[in-house]
Amino acid sequence: MKKLHTAPILFFLLIACLACKVKQPISYADLTQGKNLERVPEMPLDSFLEVWMNKTEEHWGMSVKEKFKDSLFTYFRADKKPFFKVNNIRLDQIGFSSLDEQEIPERFYKEVIPLKDRKKEKDCNSISTSWNWEYRYLEEENAIEIRCRYKVKCEFLFTLVNKNYTALYDLNNKTFR
Repeated sequence: MKKLHTAPILFFLLIACLACKVKQPISYADLTQGKNLERVPEMPLDSFLEVWMNKTEEHWGMSVKEKFKDSLFTYFRADKKPFFKVNNIRLDQIGFSSLDEQEIPERFYKEVIPLKDRKKEKDCNSISTSWNWEYRYLEEENAIEIRCRYKVKCEFLFTLVNKNYTALYDLNNKTFR
């Protein structure tokens, strides 16, 4: 009589059960028709703000766009990544509808970075300027902590500015502190 090996069968059944629990990606058609929305993963507000604030215009690469909204969630897509959703109450908390991800870094540059460092951009003929941005949501203060590594190189050889700046952007007042 042959001995039955149950280990491979149990392993296969375990994998099959786990596969059933994994959320399958949702199609654009399903999303726009409001179908299978429970399959879209929820993104925490702090993670969302980091993605949203670092988005750029489509022709530069990354874009994050609102694709659908229901009474509980707003659904987004970043480039060709899977859809994600953010709770509408949380979005209202930060004033998302008026949150301008392009204006905030521009204002940071003008209001936080000292004029003497900004003027150094004009001190040479060929400059290279770079900004590395980091954003972190501080829920208890309803503010975004913004960190910027500001670097100006002259003639691509001499570094004129290489500094870190940090400020809090108050989401209630739309001001830096």
